[in-house]
Amino acid sequence: MGKNIKIELLKLGITQRELADFLGFNESYISLLISGKRKNKTFSDWVKKVLKIDLSKGGNK
Repeated sequence: MGKNIKIELLKLGITQRELADFLGFNESYISLLISGKRKNKTFSDWVKKVLKIDLSKGGNK
């Protein structure tokens, strides 16, 4: 899951810091969300809408 998100962020040129600033989270929390160690609806919705990755289906496109 996290690998797919990281790849898509790289494709878009978005850093974890930029994503954290945009969503209003700190960078370490974004790292936990990307790794799947934490869950957050705002993050999941953004990933689904922008990266086209559905975290509810195991992080597949």
